[in-house]
Amino acid sequence: VRVVRARSRARAQQESARAAGPPRLGHRPGLDALRGVAVMSIVAYHADPGWFSLAPGSLDVFFVLSTFLVTTVLLDSLSRRGGPQGRRFFTRRARRLAAGLAVMVAAVLALVAVGVYKSPETTRTAVGAVLLHANVAQFSGDYFAAFAERNPLEHTWSLSVEEHFYLATFLVVLVLWWATRRNLRRTRIGLLVVAAGVAVGSVLSARHLLDGGATANRMYMGTDTRAVAAAVGVAVAAALWGRWDLKRSDGTDGFASRIVSWSAWTLFIGIIVAALARWYPTLEWFASGGWFVSALAGALLVVAAGRATTAGRVSGNAAFQWAGRRSYGIYLWHLPLLVLLAELGTWGIAAALVGTFVAAEASHRFVERPFRADTPGGGVLPDRLFVPGVVAVCIAVALVAWAVPEPERPAWALEADGSDQVAAEAPPAPPTTLPPEPLDVFVWGDVAASVVGPELAEDDRFEVTTEAHLECVERASCEAVDPPVPPPGTDLVVIAITDIKAFDPPITNVLDIMGQIARTRATYDAWSATIGDVPIALAMPPEARRGVDSALHFRQFTAEDPKNLVLGAEPAEWPDALYESYGESVEAAPRKVLVVGDSVAFSLATEFRPDGTVVWDQSRHGCDPSPGDRVAARTGRDRTPPVCDWRTDWARAIQEWDPEVVVWHTGTWSTYDRIIDGQTYTVGTPEWHDMERDVHAEAMQILASGGAEVIVAVVAPAWETAAGKPLETTPEESARRMPELLSAVQEAAEQVPGVTVVDASEAICDPDCNRPELRPDGVHYSAEGAQVVSAWLAPLVVPD
Repeated sequence: VRVVRARSRARAQQESARAAGPPRLGHRPGLDALRGVAVMSIVAYHADPGWFSLAPGSLDVFFVLSTFLVTTVLLDSLSRRGGPQGRRFFTRRARRLAAGLAVMVAAVLALVAVGVYKSPETTRTAVGAVLLHANVAQFSGDYFAAFAERNPLEHTWSLSVEEHFYLATFLVVLVLWWATRRNLRRTRIGLLVVAAGVAVGSVLSARHLLDGGATANRMYMGTDTRAVAAAVGVAVAAALWGRWDLKRSDGTDGFASRIVSWSAWTLFIGIIVAALARWYPTLEWFASGGWFVSALAGALLVVAAGRATTAGRVSGNAAFQWAGRRSYGIYLWHLPLLVLLAELGTWGIAAALVGTFVAAEASHRFVERPFRADTPGGGVLPDRLFVPGVVAVCIAVALVAWAVPEPERPAWALEADGSDQVAAEAPPAPPTTLPPEPLDVFVWGDVAASVVGPELAEDDRFEVTTEAHLECVERASCEAVDPPVPPPGTDLVVIAITDIKAFDPPITNVLDIMGQIARTRATYDAWSATIGDVPIALAMPPEARRGVDSALHFRQFTAEDPKNLVLGAEPAEWPDALYESYGESVEAAPRKVLVVGDSVAFSLATEFRPDGTVVWDQSRHGCDPSPGDRVAARTGRDRTPPVCDWRTDWARAIQEWDPEVVVWHTGTWSTYDRIIDGQTYTVGTPEWHDMERDVHAEAMQILASGGAEVIVAVVAPAWETAAGKPLETTPEESARRMPELLSAVQEAAEQVPGVTVVDASEAICDPDCNRPELRPDGVHYSAEGAQVVSAWLAPLVVPD
């Protein structure tokens, strides 16, 4: 009788369970631990890429896990509530994510406002972070950039991508639920079909962008290129819904369960072996199907970690669970703290990691949990107030971000921006006879003119008329101001401005770089038209003249005219520079010096003014004479087309100006491996040596074709202060590669008469190359560094 009653109760429980639907996934400690492992690998990579080379794949684990859980929640809602419950779904997502993000972004903006963070992209990314398009806001940059000021909000791109996945998953489930007439089984089948299509489309999109030369950020941060991970997560949730542990009906492990366990252990061992071997999956590998492989690996780990088996219990380590439950806070705060402290070296990184855990715990307890409705004491605001509150906070943060001025960038950091330097159309031609003193000067501009004008007026060598528009402070506030019109008899117009943005038309799209350049060009053309044939000297304060945006371009447009002068970084030297150029007779014409090269050459040219010379800067960011596609150890093959035609440009410069001295600063880009016509040339091999020797010899022949003395300065080995740099610019690797390049360049010089090769290490590396005051990013010169190298080169340029 007791047996019969027990069986009756068991049947009743089974029937009740079937009526209620499959059991919920519930809390799985192994999934918490998996989050913890993934987030810590990302933190380690951002602290030092050498600590865990496979960390870029950890984001795919997050994407798979997030969409797996979200899809499971939606399917559970279809089963138990009869629909996806959109309002409830998005409110819960916002409660989990919005508060922590808003607090972190606000803290970063506060530090931007007081000048702690220097990256000009930070404020733009802040707007993108709260408006969920931080990935799009960073498409023009380079996540793997060698010489960029680190953006403390760079990592928020993945949060925006996840929100895109949440929205897309909800919409797909909603459409399928409607199309299948509320049939759960058909909805799950439809999800599998859609996921397969999205995965294929994502892989093809990534490859198409790679072949088309898209930027690293466009490929790495694109919602479309990373959608393969979301598709895999959706497919796993749809396939395994209600059968999380892969058990047989009798509760025992089946064949699929054992396969998952074995595969998970094999994958774990493979990851350890690859990490110990320091294998770096490149961006090319990811875009060629690697993201699909990474997503499949992530799916396997998700399924294994979520099961009540040995693998699941091992992954349920308490420390990893703690990190997993706070993974959101750890991810939010780790990069701002690393950017803030990493330059202090090992102790700075250690302090940043400790600070990350403290900030994550505080965020978890005092920011995230109070707003979550599914925690004890959570949901401090009802939905009718919370949702409008989230919208209001996002708008407020976006407005604050827009109001906080973008930090200006030093000249050495221009490479990271990706802006092309505009080459001067005509070389400067220093006058041989100049007007008699005093020099009649018209000073025109904004508040800077009110300072420069009186200072020049105190010098007896100048007769000064000043027109200062003090109201020109805000962006586009003086678009309608009349262009400068010099009085009759003016010998020189000095344009003294703090920021050209006040005179440019309003910016409608901050991402439209070419549009900004066109607006600045229009402003310059309008002013030069009213000034006429009178020479222009541009005076900008040191903190503004090296700006990476319109300030840079206005400086370059001014320098295009050979009669104009762009004053240097020291205002105290401006009066003498003006008078020497325009106010006194010149008995002997100065030596004409041409500077060519890439962004390192440009960072030198900003301060390169040896006595007795006139310098024409024809350097250009990214101008690399080495042929073929550059291959980086961590990001793979770069198929970006060359940014310059150096053969044509340099030959034209030699023919037009006939310089007496050419200074070519070469180095970093030429120390990468190359792929030419399908063949790989590895640094240090005889094939690579011969290739670099021949291309440098060809360049030397062009530069020496007019009879000029050619000085080839090979850059010193790099060093780095921030995490995330390419392997090629680490101190050890650069110290190995640069001597190889120096040897090839010296051998090339033996083939071309009149060429002198010098090693910039002699000027920079005293006692070693780790001198941040001279090269803040490890490669490009600060103003002080450029002055040191200029003084070192001066005896070669102008011999005694």
